[in-house]
Amino acid sequence: ALSGADSQEDREDAIRRLTGPQGPDALDYLITVDIFNEGVDIPEVNQVLLLRPTQSAIVFTQQLGRGLRKSAGKEFVVVLDFIGLYKNNYLIPAALSGSTGGSKDALRRFVTEGSRTLPGVSTVHFDEVARRRIFASIDQARMNSSKALKDGFQQLRDRLGRIPALTDYDPAQAMDPLLIFSNSAYPSYPDFLQKILEPVMRDKLPVYTPEQLEFLRFISQQWAGVKRPLEPLLLQALLHDNWQEVFRKSLKDRNIRLSEQDWICLKKQFCREWLAGSGSKSWPAACFLIAAHPVNTEPADSTDTADAPEPMLLPEDLTRTPAWIRALENPAFVQEIRELTAFALNRWDSRYRALPRDGWLIRYQPYTYAESFRAMSFPACPVAQNVGGYCHERTTHQFPVYINYEKAPDIADTIQYEDHFTSPQTLIALSKSRRTLQSNDIRTLQKAGETGLQIPLFVRKNTNDSTKEFICLGLMKPDGQFMPTLLPDGRTRAVKIGYELEHPVRPDLYAWFTQSSVE
Repeated sequence: ALSGADSQEDREDAIRRLTGPQGPDALDYLITVDIFNEGVDIPEVNQVLLLRPTQSAIVFTQQLGRGLRKSAGKEFVVVLDFIGLYKNNYLIPAALSGSTGGSKDALRRFVTEGSRTLPGVSTVHFDEVARRRIFASIDQARMNSSKALKDGFQQLRDRLGRIPALTDYDPAQAMDPLLIFSNSAYPSYPDFLQKILEPVMRDKLPVYTPEQLEFLRFISQQWAGVKRPLEPLLLQALLHDNWQEVFRKSLKDRNIRLSEQDWICLKKQFCREWLAGSGSKSWPAACFLIAAHPVNTEPADSTDTADAPEPMLLPEDLTRTPAWIRALENPAFVQEIRELTAFALNRWDSRYRALPRDGWLIRYQPYTYAESFRAMSFPACPVAQNVGGYCHERTTHQFPVYINYEKAPDIADTIQYEDHFTSPQTLIALSKSRRTLQSNDIRTLQKAGETGLQIPLFVRKNTNDSTKEFICLGLMKPDGQFMPTLLPDGRTRAVKIGYELEHPVRPDLYAWFTQSSVE
C-alpha cells in the first residue's frame, strides 16, 4: 500500500518490486491512495482496479491511462471498476467516449453502441443493469452545475492562456457554452464572467448599463441556442442602420427563402409579442421592432436550397426601438452581440445545416417546448402546461405530438396514457382524456391524409431530466387505427391512435426509450 505519506524512495522500491522478476519480495498489486493517478509511467501494468468513486471524467481517464502503456509481452489491460451504485456513473461513458460538451444524447448513444465508435480493437460493454443505472444517472446529472461550468471554463482558459470568448468553445471541442445560459445564475456570458473570475480580472471586464444587460440576457436565453439561422441573422442585421437591406442580403447569400409564417414568428419574437404566460412576464418590455401593418405576401415553404428565389420583401414601416439604438452606442455591447450571433451561426453551419430535417425541425435533436414552437414558426408560443400531449396550430397547419414515454408511478389514473412503440417505425399513442371518435382533435387527425396536416413527433424518456427536452423524431402520419378505450380509472374515455413514422427511430434511441428503467 502506498499513499502520499510514503517517501519517493519507498515508491520507487515498490514499483521495482511490482515490475521486476518474480522473487521473494515481488508484488502483484500496488494499492494507492491519492497518488499515481497521473504523472507516473509503469508500462508493465496490465490490470487496473478502481476501488473508489471517481468524481471527474478527466481523473477517470488518467487512471485508465496507468494501464494503457505498451510493454513487451503485454497484449491487453483489464480494468475492473467497482462504481456500480455511484450516482455520477455517467462519467464513465463521458471518459471512454471523450465527450466534453455535456451532451446527454451523446452519452446515451455511447452506452448503447460504444464499441462501434471506439477506435482500433478496443471494446466496451455495459450489461443491462449497468446500462439502466447509467441511463438513470445521465437523466439526473446536472451538466450545468456551477462546479461543472467553472471546471469547463477553466480547462479551456488554461488551454488558450486567456479568458475564452463565446466563439472559442466549439472550435476547441470544449464544454458546451449553452449550458451556462441554462443555469439561472448565469443568464448571459458577462454575468458568468463576473461571478467566476477572480476580482482583479473582473475589474477589467466591460461595463454595461442595466438596459444593455437585460438585452444581453434576453438574447442569450432566447436565441443563442436556436437550431436555425433566422433569428441570429436578423439580430446581426439589427446592428446596422440599413438593417432591412442587410437582412435581405443575408438571406439571399444563404439561399434561404423566408415564408410568411417564418416572418410572422420572427417579427413577433423581436417585438416581444411571441412569448406567453410567465415566459413573457419574466422579461422587461424590450422590443427590437415595431410592425405597423401585417405582412402581405404569398406563403412559401421555409427551406435552405440552392435555387431559392428572392426572399420576401420586408415592410418598410418597421424601425429599431430607441432602447436598442441606445444600447448600440456601447462598442462592448455591439461586440458581445457579434459574439452571440457568430456563435449561433457557426453552430448552425457546423452542426445542423447538413442534418436531415423537416422544415426547420432537425431530426434527433433535443427541443424544449418553446424551442420546438419556434422551429415550427408558431405565430405565438403556447403555454407548455396547456399543450397536454399535443396541440393543433391551425395557421401553420401543424399538429405536434409530445410524449413522455415512461410515466411517473404516482401519475393520476385519468392521465395515465399508455403510449408505446410497437416497432422502430410504428407507435400507439393515446388522445387526451375525455375524447371520442367525434372529438375535434380526433377528426382532425382522421383527415390528416386529405389535408396534408404536418405531425412532428417529440419523445422524452421521462420527466427526470431537468432540461425538459424532447427528442425530435421527425414527421409521422396516422395509420388508420382509431380505437376508443378507457383509461385505468375505468371511467374516463380516450382514443388509441396508431401512427407510422416517416423514418424508423435511430437504434440507440429506440433502445433507450423502450428499455425499462426499473431494475
